[in-house]
Amino acid sequence: MARAPSKPVKINWRGEVTREIVTEFRNALEECCAKIATDAKKNTHKFSDTGNLAARINWGVSREGNRIVAKVFTTTGKGENGGYALWVEVGTGIYGKRKRPIRPKKGKFLVWRDKKTGKLIFAREVRGRPATPFFRPAIESNRGFVQERMKETMRKLPK
Repeated sequence: MARAPSKPVKINWRGEVTREIVTEFRNALEECCAKIATDAKKNTHKFSDTGNLAARINWGVSREGNRIVAKVFTTTGKGENGGYALWVEVGTGIYGKRKRPIRPKKGKFLVWRDKKTGKLIFAREVRGRPATPFFRPAIESNRGFVQERMKETMRKLPK
C-alpha cells in the first residue's frame, strides 16, 4: 500500500514544541505494520490458490485527533462478502463460533457452482470450513519486534 502523506504535526512535550517525536512514532508504526502485513500475506500462501486474500491485506498509519493510529486490515472486492477474511481466520459452520452446520436462510438448499467441474451443487447443509489463521500468527510472530521497536523509539525521546 502506498504510504499516506504525512501532515506536519506539532505536540507539546514538556514545554518543547516538536514534530520529530510524532515523526519517530509514525515511522516506527509504519515499519511494524508493514512487517505484520507482509507476514500475514505470506501466511495466506499456505492455503490460497489465487492470492486474492493476500492482495487484500493492507496497512495504514493515520492521525485521529491527538492519537496516531496504526492498522493492518483487509479490504473487500466488489461483490464480495465483507467477512471473507474473518471467516478464513476463525472458521465457519461446525468449526466456527456457533459450532453448527450452515443451512439456507431461505429455500431448502444451498446452491453453488463447483469450480472444477462447473456443475451446480445443491446441499441442505454444509459443515463449513476450519479456521486457517493468517493474521494472528503474523501478529504473534512480530510481537517482540513491535515491543522492541516501540522501546527504541521511546529511548529517542527528550528526557
